[in-house]
Amino acid sequence: MGQPVGGKKGSSREVVQPLKHFRILDISRNIPGPYCTMLLADLGAEVIKIEDPAGGEVIRDLIPGLYEAVNRNKLGLTLNLKYSAGKEIFYNLVKKSHVVVEGFRPGVVNKLGVDYETLKKINPSLVYCSISGYGQTGPYRTRPGHDINYAAMSGVLSLPGSMGKPPQRASLPLADLSGSMFAAISILAALLDEKGNEEKGTYIDVCMLECLMSWTSVRAGSFVLRNEDPIPEEMGHLTPNNDSYTCKDNKGLSFGAFEDHFWKKLCVALERDDLIKDPRFSTHGSRIKNFKELKSIIQKCIGKYDRGFWLERFGSTDVPFAPIYTIKESFEDPHILERELLEIIEDNNGKRLRQILYPGKFSEKRPMVRLPPPRVGEHTEKILKELDYSRKDIDMFRSKGII
Repeated sequence: MGQPVGGKKGSSREVVQPLKHFRILDISRNIPGPYCTMLLADLGAEVIKIEDPAGGEVIRDLIPGLYEAVNRNKLGLTLNLKYSAGKEIFYNLVKKSHVVVEGFRPGVVNKLGVDYETLKKINPSLVYCSISGYGQTGPYRTRPGHDINYAAMSGVLSLPGSMGKPPQRASLPLADLSGSMFAAISILAALLDEKGNEEKGTYIDVCMLECLMSWTSVRAGSFVLRNEDPIPEEMGHLTPNNDSYTCKDNKGLSFGAFEDHFWKKLCVALERDDLIKDPRFSTHGSRIKNFKELKSIIQKCIGKYDRGFWLERFGSTDVPFAPIYTIKESFEDPHILERELLEIIEDNNGKRLRQILYPGKFSEKRPMVRLPPPRVGEHTEKILKELDYSRKDIDMFRSKGII
């Protein structure tokens, strides 16, 4: 087990594991499935991550650090599901598990013989979650895709982040992460629904495109009210007082002075009280209408001083503001340090890894890192022995490429 080597000095945290009685088999890849199962593992579930014996999943090498970011608190098992013996091992695991999570294109699990209809015959109470780009039905169900494609089709890429600027792609994989979150919530709901009824299984179809479309509802007022596409001028959050700016030292600063009382406090802090009664900016609608003029005025004010000056100035006000940090800067902020969101651990090779912890706290208890991200097949022998396979069996499986 990896050992924590960091954290707040003198901290005495209790670990909360509400899902410790559940076992989850994860045959997914990349981000959506693994991030989902990591959240459940953080909450105490025993998650067995199943990978191909030939080197594990591609993201181990494709995107440095991504595998380590979404696979802590899991056991690692290598298994080739194309072999009948590999399937038999998987079936034996299914008998003793509560959840299966997969992220293949529709139809792949059927070819492998690990689809829901097959597995529920082995374990009638099984919760089975499929996460895919376009869902399990519909004309696009087998179409290949990645996060940018789902963001494009959902309408997300048509939404601007600031008035006067074209829409831009978010750096975070929004579809992947929204799919992860909806999958985790759905699995928890299914487990609650299963309680007391061991003969009722559940199949969950999570479509990442639909997950993002659900999120777009908070920016789709015109569509909700009039069945029309939203236009920037009617998107009330696109105002100069709810935007980002560049300080004299080229560091960024953001404001969320959205409401009138915050707008007035921003004007006072900028020493531009005159803007409060200026008819061009005195109402929310007028600030949107005269966006360019107000944006220029605020930028000229902010550009006079370095960010440190403004942080000190706004720190003594009631203005919603925040510096625009790099990721490294975020974890050096005293507030984040106080909240203990970061844990530095050592994996079984002695390599130091930074882990961004589960963000929720439970009456001062918190889910913590129990296991580092597993090496390829790290716990294969342990798991197979628990299934009563002998050393001879294990050696044979390995010689044939089954594990």
